[in-house]
Amino acid sequence: MEKVKSVIVEFFELPVEEKKGFAQVGNSLQGYGQSFVVSEDQKLDWGDMFYLVARPLCPRDLSFWPTHPSSFRETLSAYSSEVRRIASTLLQLMAKNLEIAPNDFSDIFQDQPQGRRMNYYPPYVSKSRPSPRPFPAHRRHRLNASLQVSQVQGLQIKKDGKWFPVQPLPHAFTVNIGDIYCRDSEQRIIQKRRASSDRRRREGAHLRCGV
Repeated sequence: MEKVKSVIVEFFELPVEEKKGFAQVGNSLQGYGQSFVVSEDQKLDWGDMFYLVARPLCPRDLSFWPTHPSSFRETLSAYSSEVRRIASTLLQLMAKNLEIAPNDFSDIFQDQPQGRRMNYYPPYVSKSRPSPRPFPAHRRHRLNASLQVSQVQGLQIKKDGKWFPVQPLPHAFTVNIGDIYCRDSEQRIIQKRRASSDRRRREGAHLRCGV
């Protein structure tokens, strides 16, 4: 965990021009930049994103994988393999709790793509500029596990019409099982992020299992 945190921090601390060498191209989500930009007049989120396809190996486009830090590729590849193992264990435990065959979920998701999304949220300290666009509330449709690099609180979840902060725990994932596992719409989790005025916040959302 500490190695992958370190290379994520090092990447986002690179000069902007160097990071632009891995910028998104066309309609591809892979690369450095912002997600879902459709207009030059669009008000962007207060933060940067770096998204890579990690598994399966064949769709990987290494032109988006930085060579600086020098250990970035090796570290993220090793981390992806370990996260895949954790995901399989998590899905087996969920199946067990639902009293179905242990491998029912893990077999379904075995060959599905997994992405690594890394987010950087800079502090917002300016009083003379307009407030940044609020991060929109949203649901996760798929299983999602987030590893937070810093201890700056920003993630919130909605329950009974109220927003509650999610305090990050060191050396731990925050897991959102996604709508796909929730039959009752009232049990679905809505989440959002808020801008922080004190310290920088980095988050690596390292696991997305699709169907």
